[in-house]
Amino acid sequence: MRLVTSTLIFQCILTTTFSLNILLTSIDNWTSKNVRFLQSHLQQQGHNVILMAPLYQQNLNLSIPIKFTPGIKDIRDGGEYGHLLPVHQKYYFKMSNENQKRAKQVVFEDDVLKEEIVEEEEEKDVVLNNQYGSDPSNHNAWYINCDAMNALNIAMNLLIPKFYPDFEIDLVLIGPNEGLDHSQIITSMVHQVNTEKIDAIAVSTQDFHQVYYQDEKYFRASFGDIDFQLSKSNVYTKNIKLIDRHVVSLVDNLVQLGRNDNENTDGGASATIGLHLQYPSMNFRNAYCQTSPTTDLDYQVMLGDKKSKNKQNAENVTVLDYEMESSGKIVEIVEEDEESSRDYASFRFKNVDDADNVPKKKKNQRDATGHRQIIIDKTTKSIDYVLSNCNVAVTTIGSFNSKRLKKLLAN
Repeated sequence: MRLVTSTLIFQCILTTTFSLNILLTSIDNWTSKNVRFLQSHLQQQGHNVILMAPLYQQNLNLSIPIKFTPGIKDIRDGGEYGHLLPVHQKYYFKMSNENQKRAKQVVFEDDVLKEEIVEEEEEKDVVLNNQYGSDPSNHNAWYINCDAMNALNIAMNLLIPKFYPDFEIDLVLIGPNEGLDHSQIITSMVHQVNTEKIDAIAVSTQDFHQVYYQDEKYFRASFGDIDFQLSKSNVYTKNIKLIDRHVVSLVDNLVQLGRNDNENTDGGASATIGLHLQYPSMNFRNAYCQTSPTTDLDYQVMLGDKKSKNKQNAENVTVLDYEMESSGKIVEIVEEDEESSRDYASFRFKNVDDADNVPKKKKNQRDATGHRQIIIDKTTKSIDYVLSNCNVAVTTIGSFNSKRLKKLLAN
């Protein structure tokens, strides 16, 4: 008995000590299946995860509304998939409660009291306006009504400091994103995070299938347990579990790397990590790669280049400066405006040009670890070539250490 108790206490200490504070965002919208289920999987592992992503799908040129109006009715269509519509929220709240009852057709007094408390807390704590807001059913999931690039800017420099002042970001995860058409914007987002000396890992999939995370055709959405939500057997649940298993493994390895760096007394802090992982199309009828629940895809690292097209394009992506008024309204900073900012909480990104330079390519970097092969490719084959061979293409962004990279990607 003592041994069991000691083990449980030790596990709790490990979880508390080595969990990461993770900001999760996406090129896609805040209710897409990939990003919502990844948030749940990471939370299941004990990490603190705040999701902040665009309100709508693929709005790459959408500016945040100038007019500031609080309340759920100001998102008239409910956002992507109508998620914020009152009728939708009531339906899933009711379904969730019914699935968690202790006995069929029996309502206990404790359940009624609990529901009243939950409703009161939701009314009190949920932030909703036409610029940004939190999910009534998940207070750590937020929408931002603008494009993905500026949503990341606002999340890191306005919303996190205002609503989570004690939340120091250890890692920014971008994705899993659907499709591979936005690599230059993703590269720029990783650069932006790295200039703040924070690790950033982006994940994209070759598949592009817009599916709502509460689509009952594919998921048991109204149940609280993440494993049960994904217990239906279909291509979407299979791919979500495969990619999330990889990402959780990366995060665990990153925790271990951080511990080793802290224990290392030989030198200073290690270089910030900036990666973009791109997964091949999997399991669909038109896909090259058919996987099983135990499949471990191989990683093939594509070395970044100072003169690469992606780097040049990333630097051309415009990142606006924003400030937040004391009322909570977000306003764009206009250079000609010399108005006093005494009543503002000001947070700004550093310039993209401040990002670390990419080092020269290293030779003879080829290795295999466990069941998963990690190749650092000095020939820089095309991403299409890597994906067609059912490998994961890993693009390095900024400086990196090959030994640390192999440990990070190890099985």
